[in-house]
Amino acid sequence: MSIEIPSKAADTTKTTVKCLQDLGLKDIGVYVVLDPLGEEKTVILTSALSAKHVVSAGSELIQFLKQKLNILPKSDGLVRNESLKIQRRRLRRKLSKLAVFASKVVPEEDIDAALQEKMGAGSWAMISFKSVPNHTDVHIFTKDRRDEVDLLGLWIEEDHLLEGYVAEERSTPKTISQIDPEKFLLRNYSTTSRRHLHHQSSSSPVTDAWEILYSDRNTPPEPQTVFRVMKGLCKDGNYELLKRLQSRIPAQYCELDADNRYLDPISLVLWAHIVYLSKHLSNHGISKTHDMLIRRKSIDDIDISASILSSAVMSKFTPRPTKIDAAPFVRSFFDSMPKRGNVERKHLQIQLQFLRLLHTIAPREYPLESLERFIYDMAATGHLPLKQDLLAVLMSAATSPPVEVIEGHEVLRADTVRQWTKSFQRRFDFIRRFTTEVSDSLWFEDFHEIRELRGILLRACIGDKPANTTHDGRIDPLPVTRGKLADERLLELSAFFQETLGAQDENLVVTMVIGLAIAKKWTSIWRLLELCAMKEMSIGRPGVALICWSIATSDMDRPKEYLLRSGWKILMALRPVDEKPSQELAQALYAAGKQLGSIPRDVAEFIETADESCMNEMPLDLTWMTVNLR
Repeated sequence: MSIEIPSKAADTTKTTVKCLQDLGLKDIGVYVVLDPLGEEKTVILTSALSAKHVVSAGSELIQFLKQKLNILPKSDGLVRNESLKIQRRRLRRKLSKLAVFASKVVPEEDIDAALQEKMGAGSWAMISFKSVPNHTDVHIFTKDRRDEVDLLGLWIEEDHLLEGYVAEERSTPKTISQIDPEKFLLRNYSTTSRRHLHHQSSSSPVTDAWEILYSDRNTPPEPQTVFRVMKGLCKDGNYELLKRLQSRIPAQYCELDADNRYLDPISLVLWAHIVYLSKHLSNHGISKTHDMLIRRKSIDDIDISASILSSAVMSKFTPRPTKIDAAPFVRSFFDSMPKRGNVERKHLQIQLQFLRLLHTIAPREYPLESLERFIYDMAATGHLPLKQDLLAVLMSAATSPPVEVIEGHEVLRADTVRQWTKSFQRRFDFIRRFTTEVSDSLWFEDFHEIRELRGILLRACIGDKPANTTHDGRIDPLPVTRGKLADERLLELSAFFQETLGAQDENLVVTMVIGLAIAKKWTSIWRLLELCAMKEMSIGRPGVALICWSIATSDMDRPKEYLLRSGWKILMALRPVDEKPSQELAQALYAAGKQLGSIPRDVAEFIETADESCMNEMPLDLTWMTVNLR
């Protein structure tokens, strides 16, 4: 008999169903159910022939998952034979005493019946395990127990009752094959009380929570309530209700001032999440007996918020950065995490997602102390996150000064420059410590990833965008000279990255040389080029041309002679081997030599090897070239 398996079911569902059929289980049904405030899960319902069949089938299924699928499942309701023997022996001892007192002999059948009533042994078992793309729960019932629990009735939304399924007929539901698995909506359920078993609301949980939130109240709703309502609305795509909720939230809701109360819906969700998690984890801590539940719930909430950012909701709304003082919440959040030595991968996952969400809605926050602790914890546990995830977090600690556009020109206000310069030292020191800790790890897949990371962090510290080519073909250098501190730190930062990571990045060297030339830092240029020559770094033909151009054709003061005299050999050492000079390179070398009035022999010979098309663009008289430079 073929079993209908929904398209969204877990990847292991087909194999699991085949195993259940081989174990002799009947009436197998597979459903993909959805929690409005959570994730989808795959639920498999099946019936056993007897209580012993429930126990034996559950045990066999666990062994199958372990041995064949390499899955470690969790079980509930499985009563082993050893436990039954112990309970039977204890119960027989008690009943024997009563029998002696009453002068009666208790039959063995009565003992088994009492044991069955006491423990509910074998009437139900659940095997739960992780699968892709969702979790899987397998429920094994006896036939009577399955009719009594009526688990299917708990998943049917009353607003959308399935055809032929009436609420008053819950005691005799239709067979599994007659119900569409794709139309179920998972609800929180409990088998401990029949009173709650058949209770159905007239609306969805999201609508119920929204009505409570939307009603007039003397006190603002809890952030947890609003957060869960917003999550449900985002997952349902109810954008109109999101807009209404945005206009109704009181200023006290997220502890914002009156100027910042109207956040866009996504920022509202994330900020409520940060406030809720920081307070919730701070109050409960991770060391309590129920820490596992708190951690699991926190990870689920954070994952849902992260999925919201990448979902279709982002096409409707764009998070708007806000002026929020997140420092107290960041401190309380990280204080609730385990101390060093007890950190696990799940804790790093929570911290990483927390920092990413914080950077999304409060990009001007620099929780450097928390970031540093996060990096050290990663190094201590040996678990490093994905490169792109960590880069997103690090960019919050390495951000260029904000630029305002006034009348078409980029302008930096004096107070903004002072504030950014003050934080530059902290960010620079943090990046230095980070590269020292992580550079020797196996986190980077290859050499190019080191270059990419180093370039991103350095450019974030010294400027706001890579060099661009202007309309006349010349190079528009990075705005690296906006602050005195940036000028002084530029060479130190470049030398630090070169020595620590040992990477070669010609674009980075060219960028720094151009910026230093415009800043008239001739000594720094010479030291940087000398460092490149010592490391035998080949920065390529375009790099040499740009360096020569920045030195020779700068509209600043005339470069000092000792720079050109000492730099000729360095420039020649950096040029590509056995390669003819391009027109741009030959003209740059020619112009630089013209300034000084003489040129070394090897440079002259190098220019003369240029193509004829290149030489036609240059003066034919090269008699001024001498060899008196050493």
